[in-house]
Formats: sequence, C-alpha cells, structure tokens
Amino acid sequence: MSEVTNTKYHESNAVISNDGSELYFTRNNYSDGRKVLSEEGVNNLQIFMRRRTQDGWSKEIAFPYNSSAYSVGHPALSYDHSRIYFTSDKPGGLGGKDIYVCHRNEQGAWNEPQNLGPPVNTEGDEMFPYVYQNTLYFSSDGHLGLGGLDLFRCTIRGNGHGAVQNLNAPVNSISDDLGICLDASGERGF
Repeated sequence: MSEVTNTKYHESNAVISNDGSELYFTRNNYSDGRKVLSEEGVNNLQIFMRRRTQDGWSKEIAFPYNSSAYSVGHPALSYDHSRIYFTSDKPGGLGGKDIYVCHRNEQGAWNEPQNLGPPVNTEGDEMFPYVYQNTLYFSSDGHLGLGGLDLFRCTIRGNGHGAVQNLNAPVNSISDDLGICLDASGERGF
C-alpha cells in the first residue's frame, strides 16, 4: 500500500483481487482527517476499496455498507471476485461479531450483506475471514476450540457453507489465533 492509502489511523487486513485489479482494506472511520465517532463514542472500522489504473491505485471508495454506528472490516474476496466476506458487529447478528457475505451483481456492485448464520456464526465472535479456493477460513470463540479464538474452515457450497472444522493444534493454541493466509499450493501460510 502507498502513502496515499496509509494514514495515521489503523489500516489492516488488506486483500488484493486475484487479477490484481482491486484492493480492499480496513481502516478506522475518519473523514477529512478527523475521527468519526458513533453515538457511543466509538471509532468503528470500515472497509475501503481502490482500483488499479495505469497510473497506480485510484482514489479510495468507501464500501457501500459501512456505518459509523458499527464496525465493518476484515474483507476477504472469493477467487472469482463474486463474493466479499467481512466481519461486522451490526445489530441483528447472532453474536458479538458475525461474518457476512455480499454477492457482486451483473453491474459490478455489491448486493446487500447476508449474515452467514449457522453453522458459521454463533453467539460468540466470528472474524478474520479468508477464502482459499472453495474454502472459507475464519476465527471464532463460539465454536468448540482449544482456547480463545481458534481457526476454523468450511467448504463454500453454492450460497451455503458446509460443516465447520477446527484446524486444531499445531495451528491453534490455548491463546487467540486470529487469521490465516495460505500460499498458492494451500500447504503453507501465515
């Protein structure tokens, strides 16, 4: 990311589309260099996007479902760019933080977010989604695990998701295990 993308605020969880044309990232909510706070005084997270042009990255575009009232962050794109997964604590979810998905329509815009519901989301927190081929990886403290947030995976099946599987040790530990990123082979990662 460039100096234009990086600010004095929190930027994280950057993801670049498979073809290199789009960059999505999380940042604290701010406008004109000032933090924007919710009614509760919280500076929530938001997702922003840039497109690659001949001159570099375009001006950033706010994700259409951002809100100053709650956080929207941790973007993850499907391989074919048809879905974007993200974490939010928006009202109406199953737990503290849930994973949502938006499908891209024929015009290239993102449709309304859909809560993944069970079996992915629980009464706990689900966050840090990551997509590798047809598998969704995420962290959760609501599924049975080794302690704190553990890493889980499930198969993406059409508009649904398969059974959730704990990645177990040595990937997971008794502490928080926050996210995963795999290489092209799917055999190594961070």
